[in-house]
Amino acid sequence: MDPSGTVACRVIWLMSPVQVMLLAMASDDFARRWRDANAANIEQLADHLREARAHGCLPGQNPRLAAAALSAMLEHACLTWGNPDWRPPHLPDDPEQAIDALTALALGGIAGNDAIPSQPR
Repeated sequence: MDPSGTVACRVIWLMSPVQVMLLAMASDDFARRWRDANAANIEQLADHLREARAHGCLPGQNPRLAAAALSAMLEHACLTWGNPDWRPPHLPDDPEQAIDALTALALGGIAGNDAIPSQPR
């Protein structure tokens, strides 16, 4: 692990949503709380996407819908990389590669392919 703890923090970031989503599946009360917290997070992301749209990104896209889709993509990625039994075979175990792929997809979807940095692995 690096001295700053960055790698550990990024791995925990991938794992925690899995546990939260599983709890929401088991408890109606927790599901309501998750939905409300998730709605607030989606709205915050939508605010950023509205700003990006004001600068020419996401033409013709509904920022709230795009934020919800991006959030769903990230949540599913957390499920995939948070549980090795759910991960499709032949994918790397390295969460850093998953984070890089998600970042490239999100950035490319928002700002266009020219915004994606090239990172060969």
